[in-house]
Amino acid sequence: MRDIEKENLINKIILSKIFKGIIVVFMIAFMVLVAACKEAPAVVEEQQEEEKPSGEIPSETTPEENKKETPPVIEETPEEIEWEGVKITPIEGLRFDKGTFFAEAGNPYGLEAGVEAGIWVKEAFKLNGEWQPSIGFSPEVLKVINDENKKKGLFVIVWPFNFQENNNLEIFELISTGGGRDIGIKYSESVKFYNPYDCPRSFIGQYIPAKEDPYSLQAYKGVVCYPDFKAGGAEAMYWINFVDWNPLINLGKPYSGGSPWRGQDIGQINLGELLGELLPSNPDFNFLDYANNPNRFKNPGQFQATLSIGDFNDELKGKYGTARIMKEWNKNKEITVFVWPRSTRPANEQTN
Repeated sequence: MRDIEKENLINKIILSKIFKGIIVVFMIAFMVLVAACKEAPAVVEEQQEEEKPSGEIPSETTPEENKKETPPVIEETPEEIEWEGVKITPIEGLRFDKGTFFAEAGNPYGLEAGVEAGIWVKEAFKLNGEWQPSIGFSPEVLKVINDENKKKGLFVIVWPFNFQENNNLEIFELISTGGGRDIGIKYSESVKFYNPYDCPRSFIGQYIPAKEDPYSLQAYKGVVCYPDFKAGGAEAMYWINFVDWNPLINLGKPYSGGSPWRGQDIGQINLGELLGELLPSNPDFNFLDYANNPNRFKNPGQFQATLSIGDFNDELKGKYGTARIMKEWNKNKEITVFVWPRSTRPANEQTN
């Protein structure tokens, strides 16, 4: 009996030693694993330092400091946008998506992010019989564009029509017998007419012809605005004549533009302001007789309106600059812009 108890005691001692040995082995393995984990970042850092080119001083900043100093990722603006076979120059602060420009955060136009700021129209109007694309921008965007052009000494035309709404206009270069240019405009339906510039001074007028007037025998009407742009002492001017219209602005005191013009002062008018609707005819005539006069134009035609621009760029200072503008269009195939009374719907409320 005592031999059996002795044997059991010996077995317990042996098992206890074995169990302690196993615990020691696990502890050693755990310590090795911990040590390996602690040394791992040092190994990575050593590898990164070895990959640095010679002469470069390793950064002494901590990972937390590096993380704070990393600048935010800014999406690069593409050099060109291609849409419907036409290349469009990107506009600062605007994002182009499937024919529409949307305001981005921090844009220079004071628009909320996501608001529609412009629209692409593939067939906007016909120029000399061929369809032309055009881009409409909201008044906020056009104001910045006009101001930037003004700083460069450029007076650039902005169409006063919303081509998204009215794309039935036909526009022609009228070549005068004296070599100058006007723009003839044809339309068969009423067309809304928006002011394309901020004009501190403007007036509307009516031509009062003499009995045997060599220029015109019609009492047509017109709007003249002065966009506060001067060069060489001359003043820029934007002048559109038409057979008739329905004015939608408040008219001021009577204004005399000198015989044979009589009209009314309308003072300050802002960019994008709806001035009225141009009508295709009146009870007495449905086209401007002076534009259809072969003694005045080499290519006369029956037009409901004409547009003239006092442009003072380069060699045309103090002269009508319509010729220069049309020349630039034909040479560079530039895409023109028009006044677009934007929608205020945010991007997430857009519908197809």
